[in-house]
Amino acid sequence: MLSGRNRKDCDVFGEVARDLRARALKVSAAHPSGRAGAARRSAPTFRDISPHSRIRLLRIAVGLWLALWLAAPAWAGDATNVTSVVLVKADRSWNGRPLPEYPKGQPEITVVRMVIPPGAALPLHRHPVINAAYLARGTLTVRTADNQVLRLKAGEPIVEVVNTWHYGRNEGTEPAEIIVFYAGTPGAPITVKK
Repeated sequence: MLSGRNRKDCDVFGEVARDLRARALKVSAAHPSGRAGAARRSAPTFRDISPHSRIRLLRIAVGLWLALWLAAPAWAGDATNVTSVVLVKADRSWNGRPLPEYPKGQPEITVVRMVIPPGAALPLHRHPVINAAYLARGTLTVRTADNQVLRLKAGEPIVEVVNTWHYGRNEGTEPAEIIVFYAGTPGAPITVKK
């Protein structure tokens, strides 16, 4: 049994076939002999289809292209040219201090995407849990309360300071997008503002 959408798609193909048949009959009727098939027929083109059918065919084509494009990452797992790069592996934060032990109890991972407009700064804050981040675009300057500074640019990772007051500022001309991964426990804060 066809769903409503699939039935519509089948109707489009039927409509296209009817348009092409009608064109073929016009070509046959136009030939002086009046015999079907006597005229030299050219292959039907996209222009031979009614405008309504063209639009529906284009929608189907775009839908198929989109479905294939979205499925491409799933196929990439079978490819032989897959690469993997470790962006950061550390037992210390960016300022050189050793990372603390993970909290006791059930772990909870939180992933946050932040977009910081040009010229904007985050408030002074600290993280009671280990976290790392990846700057996807833009630039970001991280400064601790005791004036240690780290300047990040797009494509760079950071292992954040833990229990150290700091803030980030976008000193660039485009938004800074950062993806942050926090390793905490349920109910415990991942960020504390001053």
